[in-house]
Amino acid sequence: MMKKYLSLVALCLLLLASCGDKKKETGPQNQYLRPVTLDLSSKDTVQIRQLVDNYVQAFSDNNFEAASQMLYRVENDSIKPLTNKEREDFVKAMKHFTIYACELSEFTIRTEKNNEMKLKVQIIENGDMENNIGVTHFSLNPVLKDGTWYLTVRDKDAEGVENYYENN
Repeated sequence: MMKKYLSLVALCLLLLASCGDKKKETGPQNQYLRPVTLDLSSKDTVQIRQLVDNYVQAFSDNNFEAASQMLYRVENDSIKPLTNKEREDFVKAMKHFTIYACELSEFTIRTEKNNEMKLKVQIIENGDMENNIGVTHFSLNPVLKDGTWYLTVRDKDAEGVENYYENN
């Protein structure tokens, strides 16, 4: 019995060692990965993260008015704050929920206009963020204009936004 166990362990170690000896492929990159089209600096990453963190904090505090004031929209290649009506509609819609927790779950930067900050939001008091119980998701789209990042709500029909995987 012990001999079979040791043989099994040796076989597993051999398989692990052989996986580590594979040479790196020098051919074309994986066909599912697209090259980076936006050169980000650490300043960009910090600015985006600060915007998202501020938004998440306001949203977590159920301060939808403050969250709405952080949002912009792209219009004819310009960045404009939400109108009073758009902010009022946002606040009115969000007040139907009690937010128990909110956190950033994904951070994806692709281009100046096509990005995704996916937020996980706990909307049920006894929900479980870790196990996705009583949670919903929505996404923000940071947009770069004239060296400054702005938060927009991710909308697949917004100017400059495309389904990143649809055409590949």
